[in-house]
Amino acid sequence: MSQSSETGVADALVAFLDLCAKAAWTESLWFAAIEYFQTEGFDTLCYQHLPPLGAPDEDNIRVASWGYPKEWEQRYIGEKLFRTDPMPAQALTGEEPFRWGDIHQLRDMTPAEKSTLDLLEGCGRLGGIAVPVFGPGGRNGYFGLGVKRDEPAFDQTDLVRYQAACQAAHLRYCRIVRTQMQSLPV
Repeated sequence: MSQSSETGVADALVAFLDLCAKAAWTESLWFAAIEYFQTEGFDTLCYQHLPPLGAPDEDNIRVASWGYPKEWEQRYIGEKLFRTDPMPAQALTGEEPFRWGDIHQLRDMTPAEKSTLDLLEGCGRLGGIAVPVFGPGGRNGYFGLGVKRDEPAFDQTDLVRYQAACQAAHLRYCRIVRTQMQSLPV
């Protein structure tokens, strides 16, 4: 990568981190994430926020997606397929991103996970990376960054950069959610 290309990549990341720091609403944070990862060449984006056991919102797994067919998004959320999606399950067993294509070597999948993976692959999802994110008090999550073409050759620097961006967005999301929960009437 040339010096000017590296500078442009760094500038884009810094600009995204600045937007994360300033986001006051989950919607503005989500739109900033979509824009950033789209400029990085991703066609789909999925985020899952997993509240910890005992939290007031523990039964409220939040799923946001962009770039997937509407029918698929409705099915994924309506049928709670996030509970049997092997990507977030595997991502949360480690601390580093992995390529979606590696899931078969990383995980002995249950029949339900295999079925969900088949459905995901059938909706045009070809390549991408799974990124675990971690928050305060066990508020963990998952980002899926996908492409609708063969999986590009992500190098280690790319993976670290994407994880930094995802982690910053997740931490800001956790703060916004915590602030909103504190303002709810008792």
